Amino acid sequence: MDSSQNQTSVVFQSLWNEASTYENHDTRFEQSLYIDWSDNKILGWIDQIKSILTRHDLHLLDAGCGLGHSFINLWTLSPPKEKTEVDESYADGVSDHTLIYSGVDLILLDKTRAYIHSHLQARQATGKVEVILKQQKMTDFSASHPDHFDAVLALGSLHHTDSVQKSFTSTFRSLKSSKKGALRTGYYLGWIINEQKPLRKVTDKFFRDYFSRFKALEDCRLELETLIKIFSSLGEATRGKVVCLSHKSEVLGLEPGEYDLQSLLYDYFLKAYSRPAQSGNRHIHQLFDWFAPKYYHQTTREEVFDMFTALNQQGINLKILDIVTKTNGHFFFLQRQ
Repeated sequence: MDSSQNQTSVVFQSLWNEASTYENHDTRFEQSLYIDWSDNKILGWIDQIKSILTRHDLHLLDAGCGLGHSFINLWTLSPPKEKTEVDESYADGVSDHTLIYSGVDLILLDKTRAYIHSHLQARQATGKVEVILKQQKMTDFSASHPDHFDAVLALGSLHHTDSVQKSFTSTFRSLKSSKKGALRTGYYLGWIINEQKPLRKVTDKFFRDYFSRFKALEDCRLELETLIKIFSSLGEATRGKVVCLSHKSEVLGLEPGEYDLQSLLYDYFLKAYSRPAQSGNRHIHQLFDWFAPKYYHQTTREEVFDMFTALNQQGINLKILDIVTKTNGHFFFLQRQ
């Protein structure tokens, strides 16, 4: 693992070592973000992946799994299917087949297995579950698992690697392919950061240049606490307020219209926001996770399509089922052919 990847691993390990990460996870809020960022489409995407369990065991890769938050958020997002005359294998929303969950990440994953099992059982979200965890880079993953998985989740992780293209290609190649004789081909659900607005990019770089020197949160906690007070106050002062623009702003790239002031500040100027339900400690961790990692690639919508084209040119065919681009990032739902 190169030094930058090692630094990124250490940065994110700080969050997963924090007890409040496990005890105070706001599932409902994060689910609402996924629904909003995907224009309400994510329910249907997850439903398509879940439907595999009505017929077969489901081999799922969570690329950059961390504790498994994203997986839990998505898997428990929609209510379980009901048994139908056509599909007798799904009774009361619990499948007779097994969900085989494989999580890979750079960080230590000793707590992930217990967390996933406890949350799925508490919500009765699925039937039998097998959890396989491995500490591994995404860029070389397909070499050990080619044409293996029914579904891949890569949510907020590809842009933390040394190459978004390489990590996407490697994890996509691990999906089952009809060319390799698979009866069913795999689904890929990803989310990566969009290119930020010009001024927001400048302020982020300013803070990232400073905080990337720290490997551990405790080395800069007081600095972060000060920023949190300022950012939260700005977010609080602007939350619930709107600004109406009658003319286009060329310098900011804003069209005429009504804008939520807090969102406008966050998207176009500074990572300043306030969420009453969030603890100050969790806010500090999130700010550190944003500013400290060496790798934080940004990708335009055009570059996302270029990434898909490059894969097809290698003879690894994908079908774009859907793609939703918002100011903060791109959701894409794909299928291997």
